[in-house]
Amino acid sequence: MSSLQKDDYDDEEDEGERREKQKEEKIVLESSIRLMMIKMMMMMKTMTTMMKGDDDRSQSSSRIEKSSVCKIRYRTSSKTPAIVSRFLSSRHGSGVLLSTEKYATANEIDAFNREDFFVLTAAHVASMAGTRRDGLECVFPSDFKKEKAVSVQAEIFSVHERLDLALLRVVSSPSSVSSVSSLLSSRGLELPQKRNEKMKETQRVRAFGYPMAYANPFFSLVGDSEQSNGEIIGYSEDCTHIAHTSTVSSGCSGGPLLDDDGYVLGVHSFGDKFYGGEADVAACCFEMDLIDMLNKPAQSPSDWDTSTINEKIMKSSLKAMREIFPDIPEKEAKKWIL
Repeated sequence: MSSLQKDDYDDEEDEGERREKQKEEKIVLESSIRLMMIKMMMMMKTMTTMMKGDDDRSQSSSRIEKSSVCKIRYRTSSKTPAIVSRFLSSRHGSGVLLSTEKYATANEIDAFNREDFFVLTAAHVASMAGTRRDGLECVFPSDFKKEKAVSVQAEIFSVHERLDLALLRVVSSPSSVSSVSSLLSSRGLELPQKRNEKMKETQRVRAFGYPMAYANPFFSLVGDSEQSNGEIIGYSEDCTHIAHTSTVSSGCSGGPLLDDDGYVLGVHSFGDKFYGGEADVAACCFEMDLIDMLNKPAQSPSDWDTSTINEKIMKSSLKAMREIFPDIPEKEAKKWIL
């Protein structure tokens, strides 16, 4: 074999070895890719299972939150004509059932029975009662289905001395007390303990409430409350008011503003979302506010009279508006409030 032929043979042998090596490397690479894909699929399956568990817990929490939100409307008497009754009760607000049992144990509150159920709402919603302390009713979804709801009589228990906040006490007749207790005993949301404890700008929040059915004022919706997600964009210096971007409609006044942990930061009071704007303002309520209201029951209809409440709301809310939105003229701020 000549030297030239030997070099050609060696080149062919080297090329064959390179091809075999490339083939082996390809097989190893493909095996590695398949193994990696299997591992990724297993990780995705595990993550899906975990997320499903989180979703189940989240959905369960969401159901409890929704079931604690009620529609509040004027309670007509049995003698009121049906058409008039339907018309009067078509205007409504919203409210949220509070978990108050622990306050009976931790505080000496004379007017507070540990078996009572209390609903937090806006003072201007409570004023719909007129001269009757027991002139309101709260409509709760009974089992998370839109076609089922239960209506309970409510009386005005207390009105905050400065803010747009009021407490209603559920009033049950002896014949219905067991059914009402079984319905409401597993519900009720909590308030933050201290001011500033839960207040952070850009913190995510959720607004709940029952929007008005403007299309037909003689038809009353009794389905689940609606939820709107948003975030905090500002709050007053003394943390009495929170501005947020959740969408709030007429009829949602008094409905709760919740943080990610399910605490009630406050209730819907006023804003310009009603008119297609960008913000709404909730009146904040903390444990001390609740204890103060439980300790100071309303004495007479003058405490929840519309003109009295409007004057009080304007004073405290206008101060909050100057602090949260200093660039908004006072005339425009007053439009937001009333």
